[in-house]
Amino acid sequence: MTSDSVIVRYGEIFLKSPYVRGAFTARLVSNIREKTKRHDVKVHVGRHRIFLKTYNADAVADEVSSVFGVKSASPSYSTDSDFEMLSKKVIEVCEKLLGANSFAVRARRSSDYIIKSQELERRLGALIVERFGNRVDLTKPDMTVGVEIQGDNAYVFLKTLQCVGGLPYGTQAAVAAHVASRNDALACWMMMRRGCTLAYAGGVEYLEKLNDFATPKMKAYESLDEAVKLGGAHAVVVGETFENIDYTRERSYGVPVFRPLLALDKVGVERLMASSKL
Repeated sequence: MTSDSVIVRYGEIFLKSPYVRGAFTARLVSNIREKTKRHDVKVHVGRHRIFLKTYNADAVADEVSSVFGVKSASPSYSTDSDFEMLSKKVIEVCEKLLGANSFAVRARRSSDYIIKSQELERRLGALIVERFGNRVDLTKPDMTVGVEIQGDNAYVFLKTLQCVGGLPYGTQAAVAAHVASRNDALACWMMMRRGCTLAYAGGVEYLEKLNDFATPKMKAYESLDEAVKLGGAHAVVVGETFENIDYTRERSYGVPVFRPLLALDKVGVERLMASSKL
């Protein structure tokens, strides 16, 4: 049984004004299209969600997980929102994938759907118990059966990937960096996660790693000075911490210097490095 859709959720965009939220969502959609362009993907923007129609849902969800602005992604099975059709899809999915695990049903639906979320969870859970006899565990289930309903469409899913979050890449001004260390790369990753476009100078190793998160992919400038000038950078990013600050940088570059790692000790840097997947 193959999933045919991906539910994409975004977080911080909610906090923006309607105009900015619309612009950021449009950029996020553009970045998702760029990231998944080798797949056949159709994009639909719903209420607080982006839905991707594809027959490579697991691969697409994995690729979307490194798109800044995406909070989580779920490969899913789409169906009609009619309760009978939805029930059949839930039973079909559980028959193939639930096994002997305990479970809970978690449902979200648009406000115009006739059945309330908790009632929907109760009904679908009862159907699963009646059909398969699995134990319900609302506190620590072995598996969560997720259901999302928007308009005429419903989606059933059993797993959710936690993604990089942040703001969509390219929604903020450009910054430049000469990346010569893991700390430099991590500092750039942090600025990219806040939506900044990166004008990159440095070696190929770190360029390839950062390009996993850049949409579209970056090319390297030959020097930091060239990156600042030709890349239209408003600031320079460095990977310095309190232990190795060089205060002469501001005079050297002629633009502000950002130090995203400044407040982190070695343990904090390593923890962030691990979570960034660099």
